[in-house]
Amino acid sequence: MKISTELSLSIMRSLEDHGIESTRDTFALLFEGLDGDDLVETVGSLNHHGLSRRVISELLGIPAHVTSQLIRKAGTEAPDNIVGLDGRAQRHSSRPGRPFTPRDDLLIRDLEKVASRLAAFAASGTTLSPEAAALVKEVSSHDLP
Repeated sequence: MKISTELSLSIMRSLEDHGIESTRDTFALLFEGLDGDDLVETVGSLNHHGLSRRVISELLGIPAHVTSQLIRKAGTEAPDNIVGLDGRAQRHSSRPGRPFTPRDDLLIRDLEKVASRLAAFAASGTTLSPEAAALVKEVSSHDLP
């Protein structure tokens, strides 16, 4: 079963907002009873979309070593940044030192958090430190395509 980008984003948001147990329960019916080629394709697709092996193992209720075997069988490769059990993106551990792949969905999530924190600062009347103000100015001055 191929996993759409929208479904993978929904899983990632659920992980971040509710944790692995709730996410596993929410998506249990979708992944229940997978076997054979469907299981290999699902594991490969989740890996391709950036979910960590531990997340995939937990979602599908299979041991981590089986997940690793299925990923190899699927022939997929995780992106440079993967989403762990806490729902946060992190550098893929088997490829240290490589830059993060620019992923719009992760950038949007990070920027939403930053905007929320800046709004909280503004509402509290607290002034930013010179270092924080300089970083805000630097980020807002970047030209994007």
